[in-house]
Amino acid sequence: MQVQHEIKKKMDDKKKFVYEKMRDNQINQSKLCYALEINYDNSMILVGEESAIKVYTFNSNKMKFLQLLQSHQYEVLTLNYFPNKSQFFLSGSVDSSLIIWAKNLLAKPKIIQKLKEHTSTIFCVILYFNDKNLIVSGGDDSTIKFWTTKQLNLYQWFCFQTIREDTYQVLGLSINQEGSQIASCHLNYQIFVMEQEKHSIFWLIKQKIDVDMYGYHICFINNNTFVTSSDRTCNLSTYCLDSTTSNYILIDQKQLPSSDCNDILFPTILNYKKNLILNKNGSNINILRVLKNQQQFAQLELEQTITFKGSENFIGTISNDGNYIITWDDKSSKIQIWSLQNNY
Repeated sequence: MQVQHEIKKKMDDKKKFVYEKMRDNQINQSKLCYALEINYDNSMILVGEESAIKVYTFNSNKMKFLQLLQSHQYEVLTLNYFPNKSQFFLSGSVDSSLIIWAKNLLAKPKIIQKLKEHTSTIFCVILYFNDKNLIVSGGDDSTIKFWTTKQLNLYQWFCFQTIREDTYQVLGLSINQEGSQIASCHLNYQIFVMEQEKHSIFWLIKQKIDVDMYGYHICFINNNTFVTSSDRTCNLSTYCLDSTTSNYILIDQKQLPSSDCNDILFPTILNYKKNLILNKNGSNINILRVLKNQQQFAQLELEQTITFKGSENFIGTISNDGNYIITWDDKSSKIQIWSLQNNY
């Protein structure tokens, strides 16, 4: 049985991940969208439509409109379901606020809490709930803010720390799987690596990495490796923790299909279940598989490129199980579902 399992695993490792558009499942969406999110059991989809949030059910591969939520004053740029707690989700906006919503209150829209510590646009948000309740947000006010709860109560959040090292915008954030390190990319051509202090809830900057081009996207792909992509480049750079210096070093630059510059509204996403990276580069969504070489360093293999020709704006996300990619683009003016093929 063990031999059969190993043979099957090797065969699966050689299969290409291919997503195909579900042509009978497209939703017209003429207004601009800036964020998409799907919950952990693939039953709900959120669409950030200008300053509002559209809520859809997703059953039997069909989207059905449920409700429109309106509490932000300006465009919604981030949407995040709470990990493993799909009754809650979080929205971030140009109006500088974060709003926590509850699924069971959608019939009568009511926010759980509005977090208003930022003074300008929120560009990026990450959540971590494995051994602590943690929200980290960054944006145009050049700050990284850390939020937690009182006695694990998801209805009462507060900001316990703010990091501000310069006057440049925070464009991207990522946390590793064990929740021990956070990486951020900034408009001042730097990457920050932050680490939680021992026996403390507070975080400190462990390393600052100078880069040639400022990064829009950053994403941990394991506990000691992250990737980043920059403005006006088709390279995806990989940084790995060096055991000798305990600092991150650049180990690889992978050239990807690209057509023009990037933007911040489509963060690079790692799907743990399928070991896939979803990365926007120019007019393309690049889907990459995370592999390991003999030295256990992560290697990236391009599996598929989805091109949105003629689109000036498009966004996307991937489901928790990796079976669906959801996109919106301004050329088709449709929300589209892409389904994983090859019986994965």
